[in-house]
Amino acid sequence: MKLEKIPQTQPSSLKTMPMLRVLHLAGSLVSDFYYNLSIVYAKEVVQPVGVSSYYAVVHPDSLWQLGTSLDS
Repeated sequence: MKLEKIPQTQPSSLKTMPMLRVLHLAGSLVSDFYYNLSIVYAKEVVQPVGVSSYYAVVHPDSLWQLGTSLDS
């Protein structure tokens, strides 16, 4: 895993901390209702400064998608 430094615009206490990477799991194999509910919750997650988010989404038809945004 490669660690990246946070940009200089951050408070001095955060300058030397590595960027946190988070994998969000969303979606559902059970039904469209639970899939859509999970996506709604995933889109409301607060994105703090210094955190890099990635998403793994499972669809009701067993298709998986990986990415850095839920927008597309």
